[in-house]
Amino acid sequence: MTYERATQVPLDRERILIVDDAPSALALYRARLVSDYDVDVVNSAFGAVTMIRDAKPPYHVIISDQVMPDMDGLALLRQVKKLSPSTIRILLTGAADLDLAQRAVNEGQVFRFLQKDTKSDGLGAAVAAAIREYHKRVAQADMMQQVMGASVRLLLEVMSAVNPRLARRCMASRRIAMRLARESGKVDPMEVSLAVILASIARMTVPEMTLEELHDGDLSTDGRADIERAHKLVSELLDDVPRLATVSETISQCVSIENAKSPAAQIVWLSEQIPNRRDNDKLDWLGSYRDGLDPEVYQAATLIGWAEHQRRPGMKLVAGSAANLLPGDILDEDVTTGRDKRLILARGQPLTPNLIERLRLVLGPARRSTTIKVLRPDCV
Repeated sequence: MTYERATQVPLDRERILIVDDAPSALALYRARLVSDYDVDVVNSAFGAVTMIRDAKPPYHVIISDQVMPDMDGLALLRQVKKLSPSTIRILLTGAADLDLAQRAVNEGQVFRFLQKDTKSDGLGAAVAAAIREYHKRVAQADMMQQVMGASVRLLLEVMSAVNPRLARRCMASRRIAMRLARESGKVDPMEVSLAVILASIARMTVPEMTLEELHDGDLSTDGRADIERAHKLVSELLDDVPRLATVSETISQCVSIENAKSPAAQIVWLSEQIPNRRDNDKLDWLGSYRDGLDPEVYQAATLIGWAEHQRRPGMKLVAGSAANLLPGDILDEDVTTGRDKRLILARGQPLTPNLIERLRLVLGPARRSTTIKVLRPDCV
């Protein structure tokens, strides 16, 4: 494998990766684009996979020849779509591959295809369009992340107020699901986070005994029917929400490991089971499901910490009264009522201004001086 990286380029220029096994073609394409972009070239599809995986920041555009000895261009671009979803993909083809290229565009595998004899201005126009598409998608993704983040915080706050015990289970599962998503690299952590929360909200209508069966991994026939009905209701509601189709699918599948076909559904199911496993049998338990799990998801599950609640980097333990609580604190213990020990807010709950005010009202003047342990960012 040979490659050539751009040197001494402005930091604000877009990054392009060109893949072709012919050195003369690489030199020609690079010469056409190097005045406007940060251009890297590589003569191997496998080498391109490594460069895409290691790229920081990611490439804006990848341009690949279709016919190469180690891997064809379309197969490479399918891998790029998984490794770097934001990277825009362009396929270079000969006349014999035009039907294949058109199908790839229609199926969303590539943004655009070009014939190899495309003139300089045609290549430049295609790359410029790809760059615009990249920035549009990134802006949309950023907006979606902000909306989903706000939605997650709101849903957690509502659940904590209505059913603190279920909220505690949900937050433990959510932390594990997001870490599994990050470690496996298979799915968007925010999407599995939202799936965990919405699945938990769906179960607010399910009997407590059924929830215990679910978390023990031993659902009865009636219990499974109850959970499936609850999940189906939420899933059908999400079908009409743009960009939440994958969350809907995850919720519909995550009732049992047998139904969990997608990596996201497997992650959500595992996140609900892991907090209930004992340390001395966790790997044996996980190994019993190895054949049915996505390999990267299985590997991630063997590596993460299994404790329901772990100290978090950048956080310090603080003990004080309700009057001293701050937005952004995370409860390090359950907060209960005085006599009947009814749960008010669960351990692991992030505190918002509304929840802090509610906690102070429920505790009342007599208990506002009670010591409450929280995790607080080191910078505060």
